[in-house]
Amino acid sequence: MYRFCWVAGVAAVFVAALAIQGSASLRKLIEDDTELFLNFLNNDVLPERYRSAEYFKKIGKTLKVQAFSFKNCGGSVAGLTKLQVVPDPLALPGNFNVSGIGYIKEGLKSPLQASLLIHKKAAGVWVKIPCLGDFGSCDYDDLCEILDMASECPDAIQKSGLGCQCPFKQGNYSIPNINMYGSFGFPKGDYNLTGTLHYQGKYVACLEVILTIAA
Repeated sequence: MYRFCWVAGVAAVFVAALAIQGSASLRKLIEDDTELFLNFLNNDVLPERYRSAEYFKKIGKTLKVQAFSFKNCGGSVAGLTKLQVVPDPLALPGNFNVSGIGYIKEGLKSPLQASLLIHKKAAGVWVKIPCLGDFGSCDYDDLCEILDMASECPDAIQKSGLGCQCPFKQGNYSIPNINMYGSFGFPKGDYNLTGTLHYQGKYVACLEVILTIAA
């Protein structure tokens, strides 16, 4: 389950969006025109925690991203009770630590369907990042096949009993700090990642993570 957590919740796969003014017509244009959207990917967006009160008054928004957060957003089989990513905000490329505590109520094996949604905050609006070559907001027929291609599994995940490949056994799992290195730089901004799992027609799990990249 290592790569899924990495993709959906632990903050390793990120893409960028343009800081737009939030009009419905422009958001629709970005979603429909891939070429135009790709021209926006390298633009930085100042994280909301660094914005002034005047900025939020101007865009007519009151809620802002202030810190890393996560929540279980559905499913009845698996979830997390703790997830921590340090530092907050993230600076990529660079080192960061991940730790978590979770549970699986029923054994899971192939095929394990997975979906990932990625949004970036721009002018108070969450802008969806499309699926481009299996990167972005994509659906995956079998997460187990993807995990089979992973070359390494961190010692902490192996020692926890969870492991990084299917099948996943029922149980409670505690994973201490895992030191990782993000080798790719991503444009700064606030990101929302939501990952879901389905198995044998059952809604297994949903995890939503909000995080910030500041450099």
